[in-house]
Amino acid sequence: MLRFTDRAFTIATSSNPLIRTARARVVPAIAPLATRFRRIRGYGFRVLSQLAIHYRHSPLTAGGSRRLGRRARPGDRLPDAPLTRDGLPTTLHTELDAPGFHLLLCGPPGQWPPSAGADLAARYAGLLTIHRLSRDNGDDVLLDHTGRVSRLLGIGKTAAHLLVRPDGHLAHRGGTDLTGVEAYLRRWLPPA
Repeated sequence: MLRFTDRAFTIATSSNPLIRTARARVVPAIAPLATRFRRIRGYGFRVLSQLAIHYRHSPLTAGGSRRLGRRARPGDRLPDAPLTRDGLPTTLHTELDAPGFHLLLCGPPGQWPPSAGADLAARYAGLLTIHRLSRDNGDDVLLDHTGRVSRLLGIGKTAAHLLVRPDGHLAHRGGTDLTGVEAYLRRWLPPA
């Protein structure tokens, strides 16, 4: 992000005649043509909005399970998609917009015991919120009836967990074993 901002500032303030000409004449002539193409428009939007930035190699990112595929890896921004909660439409980002860490327990409701993550939620009260995401109806479940969120997260129909940082990026992901989440939280957060 800093590198992109620095480059953009340098180009915008440069007194180099070649850069000034490109900025004043070439870019205004090409930009309307380039934005006609959906792919170029999408790329430009992601670059300018900085949604494509990831922190995969940050110390704030933990490994997690490789068996979950290459989508939504630790360090990536959590994708957004429509969900249903208690019969009302919502989105993943809306449900996870409260301050703090969010632990998504994904998969059919029966694959996670009702007490899953309760000890972590108690230990980090006010800092960690537990959510259940499923393609099947259940009590207090974020319902992914189309499966779109599961596909974006790369979890399919299997049981998995995702720990989301307060900045909306994934911190950790894995299967049904929460020891990696516990180690991550112990490293970065003081118990409540």
